[in-house]
Amino acid sequence: MATLQVVQDVKAMVADNGKTWDDVCLRVGTSCFLSGLPRYFGSTVNQSLSQDDILNSINAQTFPDGGDAFPDDSMGGMVRNNGRIVGAKAVRVDWVLRAEQDWEDAWAQALINKFVESSMLKQSYDLVEVFVQVPSSGDDELNRTVRADIPLFALAFV
Repeated sequence: MATLQVVQDVKAMVADNGKTWDDVCLRVGTSCFLSGLPRYFGSTVNQSLSQDDILNSINAQTFPDGGDAFPDDSMGGMVRNNGRIVGAKAVRVDWVLRAEQDWEDAWAQALINKFVESSMLKQSYDLVEVFVQVPSSGDDELNRTVRADIPLFALAFV
């Protein structure tokens, strides 16, 4: 599953300040917390999961950590066969960080460097498109939109 490769690649990233995922993640017990699709697999999320392992996990009523599983929160465009999920067109993965500002910007920049180039998504995965949202994403999009509209406003007043 290509999404699991993205998870492994982000786990392997090192920010400019030397911080890794293991350094910055929110821990639940001794494990880093990943929300969205990886939560279905608990600490076993890796490339060696079989198709049956994946389908059994995403059809479970609870996550391995005991929380209730709600597939609509983690997957979109689900395909079902006799009520059982057999595919999805979109999945969500949330990298939940500890609330410590001294490294947050460096980790966000590492994600941007990995997946974004010249304001365009840099994709290197088959069957998966990665979209990045970091704390500055809202401001970035607002600034881009306002700058794009300024010539339109100027033209309207001429």
